[in-house]
Amino acid sequence: FNNLHKGSVILDYRFAKNDGGPVFNQSGLNFIFNFNSGHPFTLAGGAYGQTSFARSAVDFETDTRSREPVEPLGSSTTPWNFVFDMRLDKSFDLVNTLSLNIYLEVLNLFDTQNVLNVYSRTGLAEDDGFINNFDAKELESAITSYGPEFRDFYNDVNIKNGETFREIGELWGIPRQVRLGLKLSF
Repeated sequence: FNNLHKGSVILDYRFAKNDGGPVFNQSGLNFIFNFNSGHPFTLAGGAYGQTSFARSAVDFETDTRSREPVEPLGSSTTPWNFVFDMRLDKSFDLVNTLSLNIYLEVLNLFDTQNVLNVYSRTGLAEDDGFINNFDAKELESAITSYGPEFRDFYNDVNIKNGETFREIGELWGIPRQVRLGLKLSF
């Protein structure tokens, strides 16, 4: 990934041994803010080639034979990404040099929906350009072959779940994740 801007800000506050009373003794709170500008990509057009309706957007992204750039290479950029992570932990001395650390970690604290990649036909993560840019004859053929629910089914499987892009990578960053853990140190 060629990100022009990338950075982190880390805030960490710790209470030492015998500091902060019995509640805050050997505890800490940590915030990590990561950010980066998007990476370059090239908007492209062209035919989908000879493939099934179900694989057309995937094949368009992975097989460059039918793609035609509509701008100079690498002219467009994916959106910026911002992620806040948090960790709260407390340590307990058990015996001699053995200690236990209990932690609560929240990745993507604000559940920010970050776009990691986009479809080269549209420059969007939520539209692969297949359904919305079909010419009428192709859409009619798909609906005739698969029924009137084809459009909804395609959107549910390929767009909402990102199946058309999964072979290449992920379209979206991680959702909020909460982890509770124990760490034994000796």
